[in-house]
Amino acid sequence: MKLLFIGDIVGRSGRKAVKNHLSHNQYDFIIGNVENSAAGFGITDKVYHELKDTGINAMTAGNHTWDKKETLSLINNWDVFIRPANLSNKLVCIFDVSSLFSFSNFSYSTASTSICISILSKS
Repeated sequence: MKLLFIGDIVGRSGRKAVKNHLSHNQYDFIIGNVENSAAGFGITDKVYHELKDTGINAMTAGNHTWDKKETLSLINNWDVFIRPANLSNKLVCIFDVSSLFSFSNFSYSTASTSICISILSKS
């Protein structure tokens, strides 16, 4: 399995680099940090969809996510955006990638950021 985690996609040049790299490489699951992806700070709906269209399967964020006012009203519509647990009722993002793993269940959690990802198998 080829897993790619992209740290801090910054602005248009970062999005362009990601798009170029992903068009030439194959990965089974891609996670990208998008908190600075819109003009170097925050994320917009347009940028979210642009990055999702590149093949990113899950998006993480940080404190700069909230630099764009529209984010808070749109975040619950973004299905691959991993939300901080203290932000919304949707505490866990579940990505069904069972075809990528040879084992039945895998869970990852970090208390420091209150982000939880559960990867579940088809049982």
